[in-house]
Amino acid sequence: MIHKFEELECWKSALDTNLNIFSLLDQKKLNNHWCIHNQLASACLSIMNNIAEGYGRIGIKDRIKFFNYSHASCNEVKSMLYLINELEYITKEEFAILNTQLELTQKLTLGYIRYLNNKNP
Repeated sequence: MIHKFEELECWKSALDTNLNIFSLLDQKKLNNHWCIHNQLASACLSIMNNIAEGYGRIGIKDRIKFFNYSHASCNEVKSMLYLINELEYITKEEFAILNTQLELTQKLTLGYIRYLNNKNP
């Protein structure tokens, strides 16, 4: 039984994703593009924070809504990764690692959404 959001595997994965993205954001090339930098940071934080906020909601439908936001924010971050990859601000290897991390976060988040849906048929 999970008693706090920090125990959720999807939140742990989102935290790892944030750590990797924020490490990437420290690179000088991305610091020169404040709109990319800020949007990527915001979207990535949204993944993790919507999981935490959703976990704190009382109603299952409300919880699911925030986990859906988190899942969608993963797509936003992935979209931005494609852009910075095409701009050659990251290597193909960095792109692959970050993309795989995001896919894991999405998979775990979707798994929790399914779990919640099964609790509330």
